[in-house]
Amino acid sequence: MTLDIEIDTELCPVLDYFEIFIDRMIMSKYAAKFLKIWFELIINNTKLL
Repeated sequence: MTLDIEIDTELCPVLDYFEIFIDRMIMSKYAAKFLKIWFELIINNTKLL
């Protein structure tokens, strides 16, 4: 499972986005682990998880 998002850094820095949505990303990671699939996070073409 891949979450691939583009963030306009002129409107919102990536770190601000993380502060808002980190809980949801962690839940997605645990859900993928439960389903025995790989979870990866890509923001602005940079793989973070």
